[in-house]
Amino acid sequence: MRVFTSLDCLLHNPPFEILDGDKSEWLESPARIEKIKQVLIKSERFKFEQFIRKNTLLISKLYTTDGTQFEKKVDIRVSEGRSSSGVIPETFLHFNLVDSDDFSTHSVAQVGRFAFDMTSTITKDTWKSAYAAVQCVLSGANAIMNGGKTAYALVRPPGHHSTQDLCGGYCYLNHAAIAANYLSGRKVILDVDYHHGNGTEKIVKGNEDILYVSLHADDDYPYYTGHRNAGNAINIPLPRTTTTDEYILALQKAISHHILPFRPDFLIISFGVDTYNEDPIAGFSNVDRGMYTQMGRQISQSKCPSLWIQEGGYHMETLGDIVKDVLSSYMDVLEI
Repeated sequence: MRVFTSLDCLLHNPPFEILDGDKSEWLESPARIEKIKQVLIKSERFKFEQFIRKNTLLISKLYTTDGTQFEKKVDIRVSEGRSSSGVIPETFLHFNLVDSDDFSTHSVAQVGRFAFDMTSTITKDTWKSAYAAVQCVLSGANAIMNGGKTAYALVRPPGHHSTQDLCGGYCYLNHAAIAANYLSGRKVILDVDYHHGNGTEKIVKGNEDILYVSLHADDDYPYYTGHRNAGNAINIPLPRTTTTDEYILALQKAISHHILPFRPDFLIISFGVDTYNEDPIAGFSNVDRGMYTQMGRQISQSKCPSLWIQEGGYHMETLGDIVKDVLSSYMDVLEI
């Protein structure tokens, strides 16, 4: 399996986050990538490559924000005598709050305009990491479009919460949506992250060539989305008490009832492994390590070229092994 990654993905590293109302260490850390790489690099089945494709057209096509605006938010904040370690929204652009279209240019207001929560601190390196992640994803997409059976984008920050004009949930650019718009033909985005990919659903909404299928925790972050099917979005909310067997059954049904009938040319997996019961900020309470080899085998039933894009997963002790379990079992079935 070709693995696309970049050292630039390690640059974004805010000093803290606000989690459940408390100041906490930044859990979506560069160490996540390093932990996964430390495990995969020991196996000859994984071939690491730096990204080889540079494409800004899709980013500018899907997004109203660009790198200079990301940088500007930080630069203004610093020039006003505020912290240079990162910018966090102080107020948000809520529809009940706005009385005109003449939006404030104050730095705090600008950040709140382009974010929907407080877990997406913007630093001087955020755009560099987000941009590099997208280029890794596009390199992986290019690999499967040119005849490869599978590829893995080992990237951060993650992407599936980001909409066209909002960052949130650690996410700044939506990798899966960008890849789906890049690839030709019919595409399925299978989101197995613990959290609903609200941004992905919103971006691909109404696109008849893209089917979004998400298995995620019910009544959990981002709370307001993912409760029902809508057009080309199939949402499968699961109780937090879901067991390994129940999750695999739900995945089997998602594949047989929705993915296979769609007959995709490509499968994009929003590959979150924060479903594990020991994950510090997520996790189904009864999902154990044994689920992940089963997950890989089930996803192999899609029988089309696949692009795996790293999303969540924060249990550092097992993160690399879980990723390897899924990808290895997937390749075992397909004899890759």
